[in-house]
Amino acid sequence: MAAGMTISIFKDNRHGGYIAELIYLDERTGEKKSVRRHGKGRKEAAGKIDLIRQQIDESGFLPDKAKITLGGWLNRWLETYQKNIIKIRTYQQQQMYVDKYIIPALGSKPLTQLKGADIQQFFNTMLASGRLAAQKRIKRMEAEQKQAAAKKTRRKFGEKEKPKPKPALPEGMTPGLSTHTIRIFYSLLNKALKQAKKDGLIRVNPIEATTKPKVKSRPIKLLSEAEANRFLDAAAKHRLYAAFLLSFGTGMRRGEILALKWKNINLKTGSISIKESLNWLDGTGIVFDTPKTEASIRTVEIPKDILDELKAHRSRQAQEKLDARAKAKKHAEKFGCKVDFAAYYQDTGMVFCTPEGRPIDPHNWARLKKKIAEEAKVPDFRIHDMRHFFCTQLIKRGVNVKAVQGMLGHSTAAMTLNVYSHVDQEMLKDAAATMVGVLTKRKKAAGEK
Repeated sequence: MAAGMTISIFKDNRHGGYIAELIYLDERTGEKKSVRRHGKGRKEAAGKIDLIRQQIDESGFLPDKAKITLGGWLNRWLETYQKNIIKIRTYQQQQMYVDKYIIPALGSKPLTQLKGADIQQFFNTMLASGRLAAQKRIKRMEAEQKQAAAKKTRRKFGEKEKPKPKPALPEGMTPGLSTHTIRIFYSLLNKALKQAKKDGLIRVNPIEATTKPKVKSRPIKLLSEAEANRFLDAAAKHRLYAAFLLSFGTGMRRGEILALKWKNINLKTGSISIKESLNWLDGTGIVFDTPKTEASIRTVEIPKDILDELKAHRSRQAQEKLDARAKAKKHAEKFGCKVDFAAYYQDTGMVFCTPEGRPIDPHNWARLKKKIAEEAKVPDFRIHDMRHFFCTQLIKRGVNVKAVQGMLGHSTAAMTLNVYSHVDQEMLKDAAATMVGVLTKRKKAAGEK
């Protein structure tokens, strides 16, 4: 606590509860000033005044609430209240949403002047035309149209100018963001503004006057069994074939597969202990972290054909290690010097790694997936869609949802059904087939009477 600063807590005889008073020296004016905060109990009042003390300790004065913008507060809130309690990847995502979407639209707005209507208009705009990739695409296509028009010869006298076609977005791309993303904005702003209210920066949380958008599920094109097998046939010649097979056959997440170490696999019992996840962080690169949730830390049973492929993969990996050692020895003899084997191969114990033993960049795995899909003439899909395929196939075959939940590492069975099981046409036909003969039996029974 800074010099000249005192805190006292006393009962509020008029309104009930307690009042915490902070007296401090304003470094800008040299004047003594006081701030009071009310709480139902002594602890609550002390907590509120301590937040004020921290602000004064940082700057030497109490920031003017009227000058604090939403952008300034969001950055302070992320740094002070979020950074140390959430995963690094989540923190980076939240910072990206703030920097790329919220601050350009609302960042300069003073916190005390922010209204529910401002936030609602932001949500509406993002839903209609907030997708940055779509905006860039449209601008690029408009520029290309202008360049093409400039190259054309001048129209003949009296010839009408043909109407220019509006730039079209690729199939599947919409100009607006999804309702799921808007709900992320809502949650982020709500948490930040709730904290601003606790800190005494605003009296009312303006987001309470807005409407939280309902989630509109986008149709997901599931890979058919034929497409999945065609993809795996094409992947069989690649060194990471076992990784794709594991994804399709166990439903493990991308980060869980790329973080696997041989010590986590029991090749005798055919089981995998999932304890880590590999992610890519902007500005940092590859990082290892705990899995997504507590339920994600689990043991997965491996089907026999996948287990056999993992054993073959380990043998090929051992050969790569021997080849790297031979290469290092050859260079040492050629140049007459000692060489560091680690420069040729990093033995990290990873199940899936580069030919030099290093962890695999998730982006590179996605690029390989796209290349194989093109070779197999399979519509491009996301890495996560292999997990969708696994879940849907199990449910289609009547596997208990609770068992599927455990295999996928979900906290509840409801999440498994809501997020990952998508009804395909074959499942609809099977459902309809269960009714065959039911009504006929009713008619026969009525006729017999």
